[in-house]
Amino acid sequence: MSIESNILKGNNGKEKARMEVMVVRDYVLRMGANDYEPPAFKQILEDLEAGIISPQQAIENAHKIKESKMDNY
Repeated sequence: MSIESNILKGNNGKEKARMEVMVVRDYVLRMGANDYEPPAFKQILEDLEAGIISPQQAIENAHKIKESKMDNY
């Protein structure tokens, strides 16, 4: 298990992931969000809080949206 995986365990991990997802979301929004992006970030945060996805998966999903945005920017 990686150090990053250990850091993202438990409620503290959820909080760190939530903060990172919000930072990525704000970055994407400043670039000019399309209709898909705000609801996608909202869903990531809801799934994280509900325990549907792990903190690591939430961060990865947020970065995938950002990378897609940058590819099309």
